[in-house]
Formats: sequence, C-alpha cells, structure tokens
Amino acid sequence: MSTRKRLVIIIDQSGSMKAKQRMVLAKDAALTVLNTLTPDDYLKQQRQQQQQQQQQQQQQQQQQQQQQQQQQQQQQQQQQQQQQQQQQQQQQQQQQQQQQQQQQQQQQPQQQQQQQQPQQQQQQQQRQQQQQQQQQQQQ
Repeated sequence: MSTRKRLVIIIDQSGSMKAKQRMVLAKDAALTVLNTLTPDDYLKQQRQQQQQQQQQQQQQQQQQQQQQQQQQQQQQQQQQQQQQQQQQQQQQQQQQQQQQQQQQQQQQPQQQQQQQQPQQQQQQQQRQQQQQQQQQQQQ
C-alpha cells in the first residue's frame, strides 16, 4: 500500500483556514483522491457567495422601492379621486345654487304680476267711482 501526501485545507468552525499535511491512502491508481479546495479557490467561492448575497439584497431593496413607489402612486390616485369627488360635489353645489337662482327668478315675475293686478283693480274701482259721481251729477 502506497501512501501519498496531499495538502488539505481544513476550514474550522470559526471560518479560518488551516493547512495541514494529511496522509491519504491510495489503494489503487483509480482511487479518487479527496476533493480539496486550494486557498484561492476557497476565497473565490466566498467572494462569489458574498456578491450573490449583495445582489439579492439589492434586488430586495429595489423591490421594496418599487412597492413604495406603487404605494405612493396609489396614494396619489386616491388623492386625485378625492379631489375629483370634491370637484363633483362643488359642481353639484353650483348646480343647486343655479337652480335656486332660477327658482328665485321665477318667483320674482309672479310677484310682479301680482303687483300689477292690484293696480288694475284700483284703476277699475276709480272708474266705477267716477261713473257713480257722473250719475249723481246727472240726477
């Protein structure tokens, strides 16, 4: 049995790397040697993972920003709707005022007509009185 030495990187719980020489027994030439990472490979992997995490965080932040924008848009829409409703209410009030004015205008002609009628009656009464006076004079 031939023995081969191979450098194996052991990563302990604290995350630091320790290089130790380790004896690996090779029974065959076809025996697969333990897959080990070189320090460079390990660092590359860590960097890639960090970059991926950062990208994910950025994406999450972007999504949050989009959600906030959507919320703001919704709020703006609600405000616009409220403004529109207020405008509609104002228009309705204006219409009501116009209707009231029209009613007042209608009432005014009636009053004028009523005023004209008493005057006519008075004139008629005066004529009758004149006629009576004339009759008295004739007698």
